[in-house]
Amino acid sequence: MKDYVPSLKNHHEDIRASLERSLAYWDQGLNEKTLLEVKTLHSLLADHHKAETERLFSLLKGLPQMNQGGPFCSYFFEFFMTNRPLARIENLIAQHRGQTIKILPAAEIEDYFSTGSLLTVPLEEHMASETLCSEILLSLQENPTTTSPWIGEALQTLRDIVHSNLQKEESCLWVAAQYALGPSTIENLSRS
Repeated sequence: MKDYVPSLKNHHEDIRASLERSLAYWDQGLNEKTLLEVKTLHSLLADHHKAETERLFSLLKGLPQMNQGGPFCSYFFEFFMTNRPLARIENLIAQHRGQTIKILPAAEIEDYFSTGSLLTVPLEEHMASETLCSEILLSLQENPTTTSPWIGEALQTLRDIVHSNLQKEESCLWVAAQYALGPSTIENLSRS
């Protein structure tokens, strides 16, 4: 079996590193560096999610094999169902803003949700992580000297969601994708 698509895997490593730097800067009270790193993280997440949707998810969309998952997928199912990323982020942001919010899928991914694709699991995590990262960024831009404990909590939550998403993609989604797409498509993806 091929390892995860090398370029997408490199994105994963860059995202993990940026998250850790963001948390480290925040813990050290370095707001300006935190702000700059969260901006970088926001771009990394958006670019990766776009690339993954265009290069991988679009190939998997509608394939019946995607309803079976890979061997590690069941490990994540209960966690995902009892700790839904979007609900978690909506609550965290509502607590911060003092008003409820509802995160809806963008038009380009809405059909994944309307057809009940299992790809909604990583897509929901993408939506949650990008929304939370945007909220952290906005908070830091609006109040550059903030010491709000919400920022630390939000960064920790972002780390949890992103790490869970990347782990699922590498151990579950990729195995299911290899099964569904076949060797020649996987070889082409691995080269791109």
